[in-house]
Amino acid sequence: MNRLPSVLAAALFAAALPVTLPALSSAAEPGQVCFYSQPGHEGDSWCYTPGSGFADAPETVRRLARSFESSAGETVYALHFPGAGGTCQSRTLRPGDYSSDWDGGSKLDAVATNPLAECEPA
Repeated sequence: MNRLPSVLAAALFAAALPVTLPALSSAAEPGQVCFYSQPGHEGDSWCYTPGSGFADAPETVRRLARSFESSAGETVYALHFPGAGGTCQSRTLRPGDYSSDWDGGSKLDAVATNPLAECEPA
């Protein structure tokens, strides 16, 4: 009795079944601070690498960030520029900080490695 045709048929059938792959991790790479447009570190993301100085947040997370995580080895500052007559605000993000439902994301305009002298702590 030749089992090769039935084994081959089973293998082809198994290969045709849909495969669910695990989701890619949204974890920040070592040395980065990442911001996400959705709670739970989901949605559009943008990662900042300390040492690169001042960086404006892109439109995908600017004032829209709902979560963040820091794998950076140093403190960075999330900055908010409220507009005419407002005072700049700075939120300190330390190494290992994270929030899966961040209340400060609606005020994320930029990130910097050093605090700006004209900004008040938020």
